[in-house]
Amino acid sequence: MIEILAIIVNGHWRPGIGDPTVLGWVTTAGYLIAAGLCGAYALRADSVIGTMRFNWHRVFWWGLAIAMLLMGLNKQLDLQVLLIRVARRMSKVQGWHAERYVVYKWFVMGIASAGLILTGWLGWTCRHGLRQCALALCGVGLLVLFAVIRACGGAVEIQGWRPGNFPMRWILEIGGIACIAVSALMGLHRCRKSYRLKESKSPV
Repeated sequence: MIEILAIIVNGHWRPGIGDPTVLGWVTTAGYLIAAGLCGAYALRADSVIGTMRFNWHRVFWWGLAIAMLLMGLNKQLDLQVLLIRVARRMSKVQGWHAERYVVYKWFVMGIASAGLILTGWLGWTCRHGLRQCALALCGVGLLVLFAVIRACGGAVEIQGWRPGNFPMRWILEIGGIACIAVSALMGLHRCRKSYRLKESKSPV
């Protein structure tokens, strides 16, 4: 059984299934379902948008589909564990191991800043069709917050509070996935309505 887990053995990361719990598999399935829904909507988005001015719409949903797929795979591979191990080894080799927590805090702040910039940029890009993307953007925001809290681990402390110890952070992850999946479902529903409307107007 140990062979299938993504664990650290003698200081080395081993690929495999990182979260074999029921919640872990449900979350992974949620990522993959959301990826499929986003991809399906991206293929049909032109029937709702229908103008060259909104080419970003298809790109936005394809981007979400790819992001959901990668996050679903990483949910079980835990590649961030490998990254942490590589960084820890580098800190020892390069001589900044004693200051590793300072570097780690700056790293987490960088992730948070990048997440805020990404969410803001997506919001600005989607401003012409914000109604179609608002729920998905909320989902992106929740997943960014989850990623920041998870990156904190137990090492970053803010005025005596360790964000990484937030016990219900999985709610942010599942909530973000649900927002994106529901938004894609609503988009597919609009596509279906648009298609039926075109069929009703077409001459027999």
